[in-house]
Amino acid sequence: MFQTQQNKEEGGGEISFDSQLNELTSAEQNDTHNIKHTCENFGEGEMRTADAEGSVSQQTTSTITGGRPKGATAAAVRDVGQRHEIAMREICDLYAVAQENFKDANRRVKNGTLAMIITEAKARNGLPEETFMNRSTIVNRVSQKMGHRHGRVSPMLAIEPYMVELIHQLARMRNPISVSDGLRLANSLISGTKIGDSVNSWRQTHSSAYRSNKNPKLGMGYWRGFMKRNKELVTAKQGVKFESKRADWCTYNNFEAMYEQVYKEMVAGGIAVEFPNKEWLNKEGVVVLEEKDALGLQTKYNLICPDRLLFVDEVGSNTSQTKDGNVGGELFLCGKGERPQQRSAHKDAHFTVLGFTAANGNPIMCAIIFAAKTLEDEWVLGLDPFAEWVGDENNLLANSGKNKRYPQGPVCTVDGVNLPTYCCASENGSITAELLVGMLAHMDKTGIFARDTGPPPFLILDGHGSRFDLLFLEYINNPEHNWNVCIGVPYGTSYWQVGDSTEQNGCYKMAITKAKRELLTKKADHRQEFSLNKVDIVGIVSTAWDESFGQVTSNRTAIANRGWGPLNYNVLNHSEIQLTKTTLKMAPKTTTLEMLLLPKN
Repeated sequence: MFQTQQNKEEGGGEISFDSQLNELTSAEQNDTHNIKHTCENFGEGEMRTADAEGSVSQQTTSTITGGRPKGATAAAVRDVGQRHEIAMREICDLYAVAQENFKDANRRVKNGTLAMIITEAKARNGLPEETFMNRSTIVNRVSQKMGHRHGRVSPMLAIEPYMVELIHQLARMRNPISVSDGLRLANSLISGTKIGDSVNSWRQTHSSAYRSNKNPKLGMGYWRGFMKRNKELVTAKQGVKFESKRADWCTYNNFEAMYEQVYKEMVAGGIAVEFPNKEWLNKEGVVVLEEKDALGLQTKYNLICPDRLLFVDEVGSNTSQTKDGNVGGELFLCGKGERPQQRSAHKDAHFTVLGFTAANGNPIMCAIIFAAKTLEDEWVLGLDPFAEWVGDENNLLANSGKNKRYPQGPVCTVDGVNLPTYCCASENGSITAELLVGMLAHMDKTGIFARDTGPPPFLILDGHGSRFDLLFLEYINNPEHNWNVCIGVPYGTSYWQVGDSTEQNGCYKMAITKAKRELLTKKADHRQEFSLNKVDIVGIVSTAWDESFGQVTSNRTAIANRGWGPLNYNVLNHSEIQLTKTTLKMAPKTTTLEMLLLPKN
């Protein structure tokens, strides 16, 4: 049932509905097309919408990875008969307005107008395409002016799907509008149009507040009704700042240029070759015939030496638990009305972890930077006081390694060569050119990248200042141990950098939180000091490494999804990057919305 809320605020007398009228499930969204309509500048930003094919599409930016999409259950249980009647009311209203518009222009309604209105109304209300809508009933209702004899349903109902679409598009363009601007948007859409006249006529009948003040603008009463009717599609939240420099850099053209230049350098460096023609590649880099079997875009580049292509990024950590979050949104039990307060260690010791990873997914080396002026040997060895001592008291070798008294950090095996964790120190625990050179030299000394048996290693880095230091540039250009190095798009590492992926960065942060918690629990159980020290760092890093950087399969997923193996430009398919794509403007098509919003004169 529809319920009316008489409101005496500005514009007052608006309605709310018990059912959500304009919700579409993901499957139903796929059955509709995008709408393209021209909008004037609104506020300080320019309003832009999706490209059009002539009907409404209400889309979400979230990726559904399992289970039902949010709101799908509400749509599934909605009474079909009620949705059918709502669609009929919308069709009658829209068709009546269309007839009035064409009548004023001394023309007949174009053939196909009613069919288009019916198709869009079905889509908006989640009705299958084959749902029968009696055209004779519609024409009869309109001819007898029965379109509004169906309860207190505002004519604004016909405009709201387009408002939702505009709100979604503005949010995707990182230019979201406020609640007050949303109300201004609603008023601007109907100002000077036939719909606007219909709304005021409806308010004259149903709104006592409007009859007393004759304010032509919609007020907060309408806005509350709009938010309630569309609560599964639109919500009001506090804004999150998006750095303008990042917005300037994170564009389709910039990422496309990055891929093209880096791929060309890979060919020049001997780790990739060019196909005669562009090909579709699947996640494993195998040529496939159809796009549906591929990952990313078509490419003419093929990676042939994934073991020589390396990625690395810094991840900051601390022995203190003050800023640790929950692992995977975990919940803790407590009494009713209480908060589950956890005991936490506050002893502060900053450190940074770098995980060097090859494009075949294999971990190459772990590096740990301690925040200190000088590095202590006991930090490099680490200490696990709960590991049982093996052999005599002087047998250090037998008690060094994973799960032993002196854990010494993760050890990576590359072509039969073991690379121990590279430990170093800087005053604030962050990377410097000197430390980065030391890490590359540590790998070169092991001979895993022998230049006489293959091309030089190829390293992709972000734009940190250490990458442009003369010391680093001299090392990578030395013929005895030359490296090919490329820098990715600055301010956009979350899109393209492997080390920023959920599979590496996200998993590592959760794993290090768990490792810290477990070690502190052991210490508490053995009545030791409830704190983490620098000698504990290599041990907890080793535990977290196995669940993040050490996972070959998830590493390969991160590399493929970021377009580095296979070389598939995959970030260009990201929904946020797609919105920045520059395309040729096409001649607009006349849509139902444009027809309804024709000026009165």
